[in-house]
Amino acid sequence: MAASSAPRRILIVYSGSRGDWQPYVVAGTILREAGYEVKLCGPGDAAAIAAEHDLPFQRIRQSVLRTWRDEWTEAVSHEKGPAFVMRSDRDEMIAEKKASYEVFLSFKPELVLTSFLTLLEVSIFSEIFDDIPFVNFGLQTPPGRGWNLASLDLPRVLKPLNWRLNKFMLSMICKMQRKELDLIPEVLPQEMRKLCPKKITKEPFLEHWSVEAVFPNLIAQSTAINGECGKEYKTVVSLGPLMPAPSSQSGHEFGGDQMQQMEDFLAQGDAPVYIGFGSMKVFTPKYMTLLCARALHLTGLRGVICAGWAGMDPQHLEGEADELELTEYVKNSVLFMPKSPHGLLFPRCQAIVHHGGAGTMNASVRSGKPTIVIPILLDQYDHARRINELGIGKGLKHLRHQTPSTIAAAIKESIDSQSIRTKAEEVGAKMRHEEAQAPARLTQFVQEYFRDYVDGGLFKSLMTDTRERRAQQCCKC
Repeated sequence: MAASSAPRRILIVYSGSRGDWQPYVVAGTILREAGYEVKLCGPGDAAAIAAEHDLPFQRIRQSVLRTWRDEWTEAVSHEKGPAFVMRSDRDEMIAEKKASYEVFLSFKPELVLTSFLTLLEVSIFSEIFDDIPFVNFGLQTPPGRGWNLASLDLPRVLKPLNWRLNKFMLSMICKMQRKELDLIPEVLPQEMRKLCPKKITKEPFLEHWSVEAVFPNLIAQSTAINGECGKEYKTVVSLGPLMPAPSSQSGHEFGGDQMQQMEDFLAQGDAPVYIGFGSMKVFTPKYMTLLCARALHLTGLRGVICAGWAGMDPQHLEGEADELELTEYVKNSVLFMPKSPHGLLFPRCQAIVHHGGAGTMNASVRSGKPTIVIPILLDQYDHARRINELGIGKGLKHLRHQTPSTIAAAIKESIDSQSIRTKAEEVGAKMRHEEAQAPARLTQFVQEYFRDYVDGGLFKSLMTDTRERRAQQCCKC
């Protein structure tokens, strides 16, 4: 970093659940160690993990769990994506926008790194504060022509529809967020309200996070899993995966007081099978507990069941015809944990069963152990396909199609196959090598971005050009 009288200030803004937060916390740690002043902004339940890494944090939105609706659980449980629903909690939304405004006002960031879910909001505050440079910092390949956000595997003849479908879905995300973004002027001083954009459209997505992007956009994903983005993505900078080091995985978000219990359990017998569905709220806690406990029981192996948002708990075994048998098995062979330290636990398992969320997927593949993905929505289907293509485990159909028998069979096949075990270790080794290079890549990108786009004025120049193009196109969201 160029010498200056004070550290350059970087704001990192994100949303989602733990698997989504972790790369941004890791990025914040890397940049702080490189000499930058860093502040994180995200949902309230992300505060603890930021504090554990000694990073300043500001809550600017509710947790996903607090806003989750029962009808969404019903939808995703039966292989239907959750409907785009606009929020109605006006007072809370105003409080969130006020918090965002105050962060920009007080911290005075020179650069903002943002997740795609917070991209529109950041683009508005950037414009209000005289075009503060910002970079979309994603965890997946940006929307393009080869795949779609709905994770529909279109036949070759219909592949041209991918881009049209992606633009439609970006419009829907824009529509979903518009009600809360329209509240931003209400939290501004009167004299600043005229600085807000007159219309909120999907254009920032297309300009900063798509195959047609004109601004650089970062991706923290593994090419060992996903492959290269392709030459059509001219502005993508691929860092490789950003994951918390196993040694840093402690505290409430990684098991808390149960970590010693986990160590004791691991020392008492053979390596277990892990089953967990992270931030997926599907079916009912009883349904999920029985599905996972019975699957493990059929394998005859020891297991760790991570309760997650699904709420799996041994109490849900009560009242079943096989209650006594399952209870005895669970007592002797299964550890239930509310949360778990993936980096510490996964390498000591025989296989890992999960939903295919980006964070869990990275940790699972990095471990070098066979992975079984049971997808529920969005990119999880792509991850299930990649597991099969790489030959490092089993990618199954949606959770609603699974039974204890199908899950147990996938576990046994993955563990018993020498080919799967060997390939899993090979891909894991590639990913660990790639991960080791990510900090240097991030630091280099930020150094060069400050030089060219911040100090060199390239960001403001491109923003002027894109606004002129928008005005000419009169694009409607």
